Parts: sequence; C-alpha cells; structure tokens
Amino acid sequence: CQNHGSNRKRRRIRHVFSSPTVTYTSCVWVGTWLLLLLANAKNPTAFSLSPWSFGRTTTLTRDKSTLFAFRPPRDGRGQTGRRHSKIQIGSSATNGEAMSTISPNIHGNPEMDAHALPNRNQAIPVYVGQSTLTPYHILHPNTVPEIFSDYPVDPKPLYRVLSLMKEALTSLVSDDNVEALLPEFVRIEHPITHKSMDPLAWISAQQERLSTLSQYQQSSSSSTPSYFYCQSQEQDVEVAALGAVHSCNNTQAVWSLLERHDWPTSSRFYGGERYDSGQTGRSAERVAPEWKDYGSEAWWFLPMLELRRDDSPHNQQNQTILAVHIRPGNIQPTLDLLQQITDHSMAPRPPTTLPPVLSRSTQYKQSDGTTYDGQELYEDAVSKAIERFQVNTTEANSNTTALEKVVLCRVQRMRLGVQDWCALAALRRWKYGGHEGGHLFWMQPGGAAAEFFGCAPERLFRVRHHLVQSEALAGTRPRGSTSAEDTQHLQDLLHSPKDQRENQITADCIEQAFGEMSRRGWVVSKNEDGTDVNMTERRSSSFFVRRLLHLQHLCQSFKGQLTDTNQALNVSRFLLQTLHPTPAVCGAPLQAAQEFIWEHESIGFDR
Repeated sequence: CQNHGSNRKRRRIRHVFSSPTVTYTSCVWVGTWLLLLLANAKNPTAFSLSPWSFGRTTTLTRDKSTLFAFRPPRDGRGQTGRRHSKIQIGSSATNGEAMSTISPNIHGNPEMDAHALPNRNQAIPVYVGQSTLTPYHILHPNTVPEIFSDYPVDPKPLYRVLSLMKEALTSLVSDDNVEALLPEFVRIEHPITHKSMDPLAWISAQQERLSTLSQYQQSSSSSTPSYFYCQSQEQDVEVAALGAVHSCNNTQAVWSLLERHDWPTSSRFYGGERYDSGQTGRSAERVAPEWKDYGSEAWWFLPMLELRRDDSPHNQQNQTILAVHIRPGNIQPTLDLLQQITDHSMAPRPPTTLPPVLSRSTQYKQSDGTTYDGQELYEDAVSKAIERFQVNTTEANSNTTALEKVVLCRVQRMRLGVQDWCALAALRRWKYGGHEGGHLFWMQPGGAAAEFFGCAPERLFRVRHHLVQSEALAGTRPRGSTSAEDTQHLQDLLHSPKDQRENQITADCIEQAFGEMSRRGWVVSKNEDGTDVNMTERRSSSFFVRRLLHLQHLCQSFKGQLTDTNQALNVSRFLLQTLHPTPAVCGAPLQAAQEFIWEHESIGFDR
C-alpha cells in the first residue's frame, strides 16, 4: 500500500487500513488450463481425458462412453501470468465523499464508480471482484490480505471446514450487495487434514444420508443432488463432488465458460460426453430412457461441493481441498445442501457381500413395443462385419467405404436380489478389496434413476505442464492362474500379429494427430530420453503390456512437448475433437465404423 498523503516509501502490508487515500493492487490468477484429475495450482497447464469404457468383467460395462473432467487454462486470451485488479479508496477534493473504482472490468459487470461508502473510514471488502476465496475472506473481509495465494491457510479437520463454509455462505446470503461485488461464479476453498480422509468413504456416507433426507428433497428442484466420483489409475488423485451449481448439455458451452477471464483458478467441470456426440449427427435422434438424464450430447456440471485429494508428484503441497462453488445471485441452494452435509464417512473396507444376481437377460424392448435379443443382434452384426471385410479385400473399386475395424458390443440386463442398491458399493469393493488397476468413476445427474460407473484402463490424452501424452490400448489377454501361464499369455499377446495390427490401427490415429499438431507448431514429439520421435523407427520396439488385476492389454504410449504453454488450449481442443472416439472403442475409418454401428448395433440399444 502507498500513503499518498506523505513521502513514505511504498511497502506491502497484510491488512487494509483507512487513510485519506489508499491504493492497493491485487494480483489474481485467472483461469484457462483444461485438465482432468490434475495438476497443482502453481503450474496448472494440465489437461487429461479418459475414454472410460466399461471392462469385460461386468455386463454393465459394455458401454463405451467417454468421461472427462475439465480445468481451465490461465487466461481466456491464451496468456499466462498475473492479471491485476486495482481498487482505489479515496476522498474527493471537493466534498470529501468516499469513492471506489474497480478496474479492469469484471466480466459481466461494467466498470464501476460507486459512491456507496457512507464515509471515508469504511473499507471495501478484500473479496470484491475475486473469483477464488477462502472462508476467511468473507468472514473477515477487512483483515485478510487481498491476494489469495499470499494468505497461508493451515489445514483443519473436515468438520471445522464445513462449519466455516456454512458461516461464510450464511454471511453472503444476508448481504444484499453481494451480487454486485462478486463475479458470476465463485470458488471458496480450504485445505483439510487429509491423512485420514477418504473421498470414496465420505461420498458413500453422504449419498446414503441425502437419499433419505426429505428436508433436502423439499428444498431442491430435484429429489437428489448430482453426484460424481473418480480416482486415477495411479491412485494419486481422487475427487468426490455433489450438487450442481451449473450444468451444461454440450461441451462447447463448457469451453466457453472456461475461457472467461474471471473463471475461478482451480474450478473444474465433471461429467461425460456421448460416445457419438458431434460425429454422426444422430446422437439426438434416439436417446434410450436410461440416458435421458445425461443429455442428448453431454452432461457436465460445476459441483456445489467438491472434495479433492491430490498426492501427485506435480503437486508440491499434497493437499486435500474442500471447495464450495456459488453463484452470488443464487447462493441459497448451495447453502441448503451444505447444511445437510456432515463429516461422517463409511469404513474404508469392501462390502462383505454384493447383491446376488437373480436373473440375466439379453432381451429388451423398444419404446414401440418391439422386442430384441441382444445376443442375436450381436452375432448378426459380427457376421455382416466379416462380410464387409471380405468385400473390401476382393473388390478394390467397390463404392462401399473400406472398413478396417469395427468394435461391436451388446447389452445384458441383470436383476439383483436387492432394491435401492447403489453402485458405490461396487467401487468400494474394487478400491478396498484389491484394486482393478484402472480409473474408477461413478456419476449420477440430479434426480436421475440411472448410475454410470466403471473401471477403465486407458486415458484418451493428458496435457500437463509442458507434456502432452496419449496411448493406444487395444489387444487383450486374461491373467494366468499361475506365473507360468501368466507369462505365456503375455508372450502370446506381444507376438500376436492380429493384436499388433489391432493396436496399430489406434496408434496410427494418434500418430496422425501428433503429426498435425507438430505441423501447426504446437507440439514437438519426444522419446523417453528427450530426443525427437521418429515415428517409423519407434514401431518395431514400442509395444508393451499393461497388466491389471484380471486382464493384460497391449499398449503403445505417445509423448510430446508443448512449444508454448499458451498452446495448451488449442492442443486440448484438437485432441478431443480428433481422438474421441478412438478406433479402440469404435473402429476405423471413424465415419464408416460409426455408420456400421448405427445400422447394425443400435437397432436394439443405445451405447
């Protein structure tokens, strides 16, 4: 702060004080790196996406949808660094009236000259114009520093942080001017003591509690809040989120929000996008009843409440954060949900039993009353695919587009011996009873009857710091019952021409994407030792096997170096549009495979 009424040298202080004229500048990080389960706040050039297709061990995991989580880049204009907001409190030379000026413009609000202060001794709250806060900024608005990153907040137990959040939101609800003082979206966060905190055990207890609370059902537009949970394959990042402060039914709307200069630094959207969204144009033509709550294209939501554990090597703080998102014009719904939340967690151990399967069926009925047998449709589609391959081989000049590969699936419906079973029990079984080795995920939109969950072994791509990563995962063998049998399966997989070809089709797609990014000057492809990649040379020795609990997969990995971190947004958008869905879950060429799936598989069900 600088006292313009004297000749004192400029010096920073930790508290705002009143004087004839006080000027201070707050340096606020504003967001735009995209990310999936992701990086630390000091270097958030991270983005990662997962084609979380269901595995083969459960019939509920035949669906090949894709799950994403987003975090924005630093600046909507593609720039990193600090953006400054200047607030001046002064006295008029003519009438002594106190005046405040905020610049630059806060997104959505005009540049403001307010004469609302009753006298020169009243200070403007330090949280004015800030999109990322702590509870202390709100509870003690004139005694904490205006720069969030300069204010150290010690971790506290979850019950204490929940209490602070409730106090802060109650204070904001009672402030009639809060909508004019804050951006449209605000994140309030606080670190918690995380050594004993397990996000899966916690959200399991909250889901069970909220499903029985009629008070919450009466105060919300939906009977239950939106839910989301995920844990990375490396088990170093874990997220539990509930309640939706904002939701989007298409991915472009998410990108638009993430580009805003006032977007909260660490805020992320969670959810998923349809398997065929934006590719064939047919995704909206027929949406099965079980998917109607997930939108015709996508379902993303900004959670009201988020518990995030990040022990990744890139996160130096290794903190677990509890965050609350609000919209200043509509704070009450978030406060209502927060009032129902507790610090109670289930015991971090697997369920003793899972519900018995009373019956299995591949029969299902369409809305027009037509009944189909999923197994028959699947076998018929396989036969037609083989015929199509043979036609491509014998008739080089055929008018039909050549089909190299197509990934077909089928549905099976199981009737369980229990009612109101929650899929979180399956995730607790996987996590605590012997980890499957993949990315765990579970989601359910508010009021939806259908839960979407699974354990996927592969990522679509990740952009983190300066590194761009992707992988081709295709070709599978079971794990052996003995060490010798396990090794034999591995060798069979590594030396199988059929599996190598299947994997290479996916690798070719990724290689083309990296090549295009290189031509655009966004990425330089790198080997493990940092040397430039020669795509032709890497093929002979690039295969390796990823071994999971029950399966082992043939895999190839791809890495590139960003030429400029400002290109992270361009790279992320390009890879999402180019790689989703990959040949590993759809086929090749993409358009021909999707048309074949739509014609032969989608007769019976909506994948």
